[in-house]
Amino acid sequence: AGVLMFLLLGLNLYTRHGQAVPVPDFVGLNMDAVKIQAKKSKMRYHVIDSVYTTHVMRGCVAEQSPKPGFKVKKWRNVALTINAYRPEMVAVPDLVDLPLRQAIALIESAGLVMGSLRYKPDLSINVVLSQVYNGKEIAGKDSIQKGSVIDLVLGKGLSNQRTPIPNLIGMTLEPATDRILSASLN
Repeated sequence: AGVLMFLLLGLNLYTRHGQAVPVPDFVGLNMDAVKIQAKKSKMRYHVIDSVYTTHVMRGCVAEQSPKPGFKVKKWRNVALTINAYRPEMVAVPDLVDLPLRQAIALIESAGLVMGSLRYKPDLSINVVLSQVYNGKEIAGKDSIQKGSVIDLVLGKGLSNQRTPIPNLIGMTLEPATDRILSASLN
């Protein structure tokens, strides 16, 4: 019985049963500050991934697991995801000669943002004539930062026909934007 009691007591001490500390908030800290905070909080950490986000400065912690305040035992590992120093680059899809709807789908699937639409007289209607990034034409397959805005120049046909303005009253932003774009307007 004494050996069993000694074993159970030793096991409780070894596993630190019932002892827990809250995980500190590492989000937004650079790696030097993480090292200091981890040592102070008696935690270990390791970087598992890097992402690019605008929510925290480059080289700082963007996410952590377990979340801040979660109770864990001392010297447990906290998995960190840091914000990359270089932004993620994506290839620009070649949108020339594509219809507007298909161009919008390709822009969004590439991780880019649809910008403004400009029209100029052409035989085609709502077909991409050129794609513009920061005021300059950009060719397909060029690399730009993910999340960049791409503007499109579209053909408006050769007639003087007018486009009716859709009724947007009471609509939220996303459905209103979709209706505006489907009417070939900005």
